[in-house]
Amino acid sequence: MNGNPFSRWGGFHPMDLALPLDWHPDGTPIFLRGDIIRPARPIAPHGLVYDNLILPEHKHLRPELQFNLHLIPPTVTDEFIPSIWLGKSYPDARRGFVFGRIIQALDATCRVTLQRWTEPGKITDFVVMIMQPMQLAMVPPTYECVLSNVSEDMPARFFELRAYEEVRNTDTISSLDGPGYRLKKDGNLVPNDKYDELSIPRFHPGLDGFRFMTRRSLYEMFTHYPRGFDFIDPPHDEFFAGSV
Repeated sequence: MNGNPFSRWGGFHPMDLALPLDWHPDGTPIFLRGDIIRPARPIAPHGLVYDNLILPEHKHLRPELQFNLHLIPPTVTDEFIPSIWLGKSYPDARRGFVFGRIIQALDATCRVTLQRWTEPGKITDFVVMIMQPMQLAMVPPTYECVLSNVSEDMPARFFELRAYEEVRNTDTISSLDGPGYRLKKDGNLVPNDKYDELSIPRFHPGLDGFRFMTRRSLYEMFTHYPRGFDFIDPPHDEFFAGSV
């Protein structure tokens, strides 16, 4: 395997991720096996996503789940940090569920914002998670999720485990021009004047562990203990209690 140009940033070797990946200097993945190569798909407003990286030998473990890699490049063109809007789960058309998801940071440049609303434009909880490599963010089904990159010269990469059939509502956050608070490069939060009500922001570190999950590769946890992820689909809301 070739040298990892990100070792000084993320503090891990690619082998630690339990996936055959290495990295280009701009943070885009190098796929070391031809059976998982994926083209990048743009994801609004500033990022890329590599969908469904589950290896063929592991697809039988949980075919209802999907494993993704999100990448947010650095930028110096705006006073606000670049982000990806993952939105909030729509109710499943057949079963009525709304889904949660798991996010894992791969870089110290990662931030995860969670906001809860029952009515668009009225935020009842707003949480900014300050992530370190391998830390987790558990996104309850009732929360909207935003991924961000605080660096002007390094990318931010995130793993995500989600329900394969989940359909996301990103129209609401797009119509409101982003989350209830926008994070500036100087670290300050600016209220979004398109929202009618905002709660006081809360700041939390990423999770080193939550229930059976620990600070190691999300993919390794998924493949070594697939039955442990029963709570994603169908979603078990009580599992997420205490995660934010």
